[in-house]
Amino acid sequence: MTFITDTIAIGNFVDAENRAAMEVAGIRSILCLNGHFYDCTPADCGVEALTCFNLRDGPGNAPWLFDRAVKIVGEYALKHPKLLVHCHAGRSRSVMVVASHLVRMNAWDLRQALALIHAKRPEIVLPDDLLSTWDVNNEGRIA
Repeated sequence: MTFITDTIAIGNFVDAENRAAMEVAGIRSILCLNGHFYDCTPADCGVEALTCFNLRDGPGNAPWLFDRAVKIVGEYALKHPKLLVHCHAGRSRSVMVVASHLVRMNAWDLRQALALIHAKRPEIVLPDDLLSTWDVNNEGRIA
């Protein structure tokens, strides 16, 4: 689990299952992007808020679903900080959703947002590879 901002962390499914580590980190909300927690309630995960989607890794995601995930990052980071955004490995789906949130909130370039995340979480898929694989535009939306 790596904090990208003071209120938003990126992690993997193991991080999301580690209740002790989540408590130490002060995690109060989870955005699950790999469907891992579909049958769970927030209480099951020890948090106040939980939303679960099943995004694909790379192209082919429904624009409305991706957009909803990005909006939830902003909502949970504000209403239920601290937020853990996770997918399977915390290297692609969670990265693109958080980067898109940063683009929208700060009027950043997508490459700039990915560079920040890569500097804090070097195990992500390289930014150039993410940019060539995902169909996300420079406004943080699926093109």
